[in-house]
Amino acid sequence: PPANSINVIAVGGIDDQNVVEGNANRLYHSSFGKTIDDLIKPELTAHAMWIAAPILPETNAQREAETLYHLLETTHGELVEELKNFSSVVDLDRSVYELQDAESIRSKILQRIRQCKYISPHYMHVDGTSFAAPIVTAVVAQLLEINPELTPLEIRTLIFSTAKRIDNLPSEPQGYGLIQPRKAILKALKRQVNVKSNQSPDVDPEKKTIGFYVEHECASQITLAGSFNQWADDVLYMEAGKNGLWHLEIPMLPAGRYQYKFFVDDKTWIEDFDNPYREPDGFSGFNSILIVKPN
Repeated sequence: PPANSINVIAVGGIDDQNVVEGNANRLYHSSFGKTIDDLIKPELTAHAMWIAAPILPETNAQREAETLYHLLETTHGELVEELKNFSSVVDLDRSVYELQDAESIRSKILQRIRQCKYISPHYMHVDGTSFAAPIVTAVVAQLLEINPELTPLEIRTLIFSTAKRIDNLPSEPQGYGLIQPRKAILKALKRQVNVKSNQSPDVDPEKKTIGFYVEHECASQITLAGSFNQWADDVLYMEAGKNGLWHLEIPMLPAGRYQYKFFVDDKTWIEDFDNPYREPDGFSGFNSILIVKPN
């Protein structure tokens, strides 16, 4: 799996097939899976296909793109001769230079443009998670512009909790889902950042308690459910705090590995976004993992 450090955000890819509206999303062929220390990667996905990027100036590719678009603008009468002047710049089959029909030449030029993914004299389509990851870092940069005091954990919570999981795709390759820049920015703008005393889940051997935290500004009720209480969703009610921070403390559990989730307003199950340990729940989502070590 990629980027297998616990504190690194691994980014998978989505291909929207260059369709603005509709449900055309499919997975990009990026790696995913469980690491040796039990982390599931990636945490997020971003667009990894059909991304417009600048062509490096003064390179052969940039010179070719500029020339091809120049030739497209050339008049029919001048195209045949003009093409010969740029034979060392554009990579066209030699047979093209023997054509005398301007429309046929334009067709070959367009084929070359599509083959190279040029979209203008200075831009081209690129693909790969190397281009998906900068989309995520750009959102992080905007969050820090809004609030330079944000911690790495708070940033993770903001972008994980606002990501959109794509229903018709498996959960493992997309993590928490497709990053939603606008939602993350608006969430950062409209509220103060909660200062948590500890990361959720907070296993405290001295107090013999386990604390859980979740941020949700719109919820009227949140409960905690998991394998430690047979997934009863109407027993462990969380307490609402300032700025939408909900909290619950339960007695220490026996040593072991437990699955859990938060149940919001009797209708929506969500993971613990603070907790990097999770596994698929069988319903296109994840269960968070609580590990209680022996004393």
